[in-house]
Amino acid sequence: MARSLTKKIPHEKGDRILILQSTESVFILKALQQLKEGSIFCNPRYTLFCRNRPEVVESFQNHPMLDQVLIHSETRRSWQHLKNLRSRGFDGIILFMTGDSGYWKVKLFAFLLGVPRGRILIFNENSDCFFFNWSQWIELVSIRMRERLLSGTGIKHTHYTYIIASSITKMALFPFRFLWLLLVWAKLRLSGIKSSRKHYDNSFQLPPFSGA
Repeated sequence: MARSLTKKIPHEKGDRILILQSTESVFILKALQQLKEGSIFCNPRYTLFCRNRPEVVESFQNHPMLDQVLIHSETRRSWQHLKNLRSRGFDGIILFMTGDSGYWKVKLFAFLLGVPRGRILIFNENSDCFFFNWSQWIELVSIRMRERLLSGTGIKHTHYTYIIASSITKMALFPFRFLWLLLVWAKLRLSGIKSSRKHYDNSFQLPPFSGA
């Protein structure tokens, strides 16, 4: 289970928002400032899920906008982290797509936590944000692909070849990542069904017979 660095403070009823660290800390701090100035969510209570690294933890510890900071050790216990976050029933998610090729598991988490896609707020590297929809998502992915191809202009041929090879490799691995996504989703559904059945059975136990 992810370890919490802050005590849970009681609030009035409002949106419980999970911020997934899927980029460097500086982008998240900028987004928090933008969220402070705007009114995107209703009386939000922010929980941050971030890497357990000293420089990262230090950036967010005691931040006035964060209700909780949950830390994790990157690739360790991914399944337990996913179950824990899903059980908290967040009302919305903040995800960062800043061109960083890392954090891919955390980015997948955003679509596995049971939050409607329309409640996933996506920030880019310019602090522009939008709630997930397919047209803007495809546009963002297209921009990322063009940026990677254009970054080969004026550089050595070997490096350009590496970029092309890397893109092809990622495309080839995409079906396997998608399969992993489906397997995790199926496991979550199965766990939910078993839990519901157990609750149903316990709810309908007959009282003990007291005699005539």
